Amino acid sequence: YRVARQRGATLQPRVRRGAGRPRRAGRPAGGAGDAQAVLGRALSALDELGGLVRRQEQELVRLRDENTQFDQIRKLMKRVK
Repeated sequence: YRVARQRGATLQPRVRRGAGRPRRAGRPAGGAGDAQAVLGRALSALDELGGLVRRQEQELVRLRDENTQFDQIRKLMKRVK
């Protein structure tokens, strides 16, 4: 950017970031509230994920039991033939 300017190129002026940017309505001036909100959402998502994993494990246990019962039925059917 600087070299192009020195060579006389016509470039768009730089846009300042940070303090000159307008804040979204209803947002606190500091970033601490944003960090707390992000952490809260992350914890909520982790809690939900933990619940899903627990339910999945319960379903796997149920399916394993069901599979054992089907194996017993298959063995009985083989004897009958």
